[in-house]
Amino acid sequence: MSRSDAPSSPAPRPPGLRGGMVGWMLGVLVMALLLPRLGEPGLWDPHEISRVEAAHEVASSPTLTVPERHARPPVPLLLLALGLRALGTSEVAVRLPVALCALLTLAALYFLARRCGTPRAGVLAVLVLLTVPTFFLGARQATSHLPAVLAHILAVGGLLGVALPRREGAWGERVLGGLGAAAGLTVGFFSAGAPLGVGAPLLSVALALALGGVAAPIAAALGGLGSLALLVPMRLALAQAQLPPALRLGLGAALVLGGGLWLVLGRRGALLPAVVLLVLGAGLAAPPPTTAYGYSPWLGGFFRWPPSRDVQIDTVLRPLGFQLFPWAGLLPVALASLLGTAAEQEQEARDQRALLLLPVCWFVVTYLVATYQGALSQEVPFPALGALALAAGLYLDQALAEGAGGRAAGLVVGLLCVLLGRDLYLHPEQYGGAHFPDGLRWPAPLSWVSPLLASLGLGFGTVLGLGLALTGRWRRGLLAGALGLSVVGAFGAAYGLIPQLSRHVSYRGLFARYRQLGGSALGLYAVPRSGSKFYDPGSVELGSVAQVFEFLQRDRRAFVLVGATELAALDQHARQHGLSYYVLDDSNVQFLLVSSQLPPGETDRNPLRRLVLETEPRPQHEVRATFEDKLELLGYDLPPEIVRGQDFTVRLYFKVLKPLGGDYKIFLHIEGGGSRINGDHSPLDGKFPTRYWVPGSYVIDEHRMSTGRMGHSPGFYQVLCGLWPGGSGARMQVTTGPHDGDHRVKLGTVRVK
Repeated sequence: MSRSDAPSSPAPRPPGLRGGMVGWMLGVLVMALLLPRLGEPGLWDPHEISRVEAAHEVASSPTLTVPERHARPPVPLLLLALGLRALGTSEVAVRLPVALCALLTLAALYFLARRCGTPRAGVLAVLVLLTVPTFFLGARQATSHLPAVLAHILAVGGLLGVALPRREGAWGERVLGGLGAAAGLTVGFFSAGAPLGVGAPLLSVALALALGGVAAPIAAALGGLGSLALLVPMRLALAQAQLPPALRLGLGAALVLGGGLWLVLGRRGALLPAVVLLVLGAGLAAPPPTTAYGYSPWLGGFFRWPPSRDVQIDTVLRPLGFQLFPWAGLLPVALASLLGTAAEQEQEARDQRALLLLPVCWFVVTYLVATYQGALSQEVPFPALGALALAAGLYLDQALAEGAGGRAAGLVVGLLCVLLGRDLYLHPEQYGGAHFPDGLRWPAPLSWVSPLLASLGLGFGTVLGLGLALTGRWRRGLLAGALGLSVVGAFGAAYGLIPQLSRHVSYRGLFARYRQLGGSALGLYAVPRSGSKFYDPGSVELGSVAQVFEFLQRDRRAFVLVGATELAALDQHARQHGLSYYVLDDSNVQFLLVSSQLPPGETDRNPLRRLVLETEPRPQHEVRATFEDKLELLGYDLPPEIVRGQDFTVRLYFKVLKPLGGDYKIFLHIEGGGSRINGDHSPLDGKFPTRYWVPGSYVIDEHRMSTGRMGHSPGFYQVLCGLWPGGSGARMQVTTGPHDGDHRVKLGTVRVK
């Protein structure tokens, strides 16, 4: 290695940074956010329960073997299985290993960011990753993506130590880096598959070295190894496409020829493209595989042919904005700034140029490989979160040193953060379920979260944007304030939002309530069996409403967990057969605990007792409108004034004239000032579908709504409502009463202030 290729000396420690004190404070913050009260929220069903079930089977195996039928990467299941073996069956047992994996991830990221920049950059990178929901929420539950994130950071950091040690001839650092890289690539292979877990880190470091103009032989070797990891899916795709052998061999020969010509005629030191072309060409010349069945770590999933049309070039990018909130708005500017700074480096600072390019290359390569793998096999969580945290840490470090930022950067970052907050106002499930790829149904009682997320986006974007736009003490203070806001948001979500959300996504609380009431037998109706295996293996599955009442009548201390959407069927059966039942716990929006007896001191929490009546109720405001002569809207309750950012309740009073002949949804449109407050919902939060509405009865539909401070301006708004079957179905026609000609009943006006 020549002197011009030698790594630059470490950057000086920023003034005012006391490493020991900052390290202790950061450690306490990390421990406080990730470890306490892991066992308090119940396991989410199916998000955590399905993983725990598979881990139970692995834990029961003498050799901790993952059965083939699970068809999942083994490392995440092994983590959970080790926890079950060590601590028994509990929430802490399956969550603590994931939290420890998160701690290792943060430690590895700190040393990587410190190697690429300064100790302050390491602290900032850790704070950024720590406070994004996909990380700190994923670290507190039985998730599967963090081992791959750790593997990427270990692999990239280890390869960097091999290729660019701090001092020339530092063989100890090279050996340590090699061990870290081997560990990271091995864990990556068994947690994300060969393309993402092995190929992406190797190619990322190789590209950064090649573009930086350093360690050309090492870059070429890493690129060749990374290309090998992409060969299996590429060859399988060509085999399934039934490419003629002559064409396949011709393509392979063309790649080999191109690599050879590049090697001979290319610029000296630019070995990476030549080696990649030679490896891919030689791989295509080999006989293609004939089968592609089941899960394979060489593919990172199941082979899918033809490639999925659902995966587009931006498929991987779209969820990252929500998963990395509130820092997602900073990342485009950070990546662009690092790219520009690297281009300005002098020839003598080639190693520093490679370090600045590393997070950019890491993100871009992993993004492309993830998109390719998602189309060809299956979509997987994005493992290069470390690249984005590293980019943010390096950029913020430069901004604090007055080497980055500016008014344009502040404006762009602020606007992006505010827009993300607005999007989360509309889709809060993207925040609460950012750590689970299989989606999350947002419970209606938590509508108060939406304005909080929008406010966090507005406040964080304003403070961070101003911090980047200003200079001097103002910059340092405002950037510190942005970091503080992200930390406060993370703690509020971990210890406020998630326990509340778990009450509706997990039904551990209902099992605990059953035991508290002294139940002797527990039945399940329209409830997944998986969660009950964990919390009460002795519970009995019931197949019909009739069986529910038979089960309750056998024993006065018997209880049944019922899906909330089945409450109407339960109520109808009870009315028809003169039976009684009581809802003892309705704290979970998806499930209810019912009994045939009302224990002393308990109250019936059945919402149908209050909202489905035999006598005509009296609404605050009378309307009198009919829908197709089947349903009459008597009136509504609504506050005369609505304060933006606060929740309010709307009640609609219906008289059932004839059977509605199907399930309808209710829409509420509160329109004014060029905007709309939308209140589309299922009647009575899905607990009383319209197919159960009996002629002669009165139904009060109660729906909670909220307004946003950003999207809704003050003024007077028109309130309209109607019914439609959902989707693109036609609305029920308004046959009498005040309406707008589009089958929306005019209820009146309300002032928003």
